[in-house]
Amino acid sequence: MMQAAARHDELDAAVDEAVAQAGGDLLAAIRNLARRQHEMEHCLQADVSAGFVRRGLRPAR
Repeated sequence: MMQAAARHDELDAAVDEAVAQAGGDLLAAIRNLARRQHEMEHCLQADVSAGFVRRGLRPAR
C-alpha cells in the first residue's frame, strides 16, 4: 500500500509542477500536458522499425 501512496504523491507533485509552469492556469497546464503526450507518442511511433510495422505486430499492452 505504501507504493501506491508514493506513486500518488509523485503524481500530485507532477501535476503541481505542470500547473506552476503554466502560471497557475489549469487549462493551459492540461493543454501543455496533452501536447507533450502527443509529441511523445509521435516520437515512439517514429522509433518503431518499418519491418515491425509491415508484419503487423503490435506491442503488448
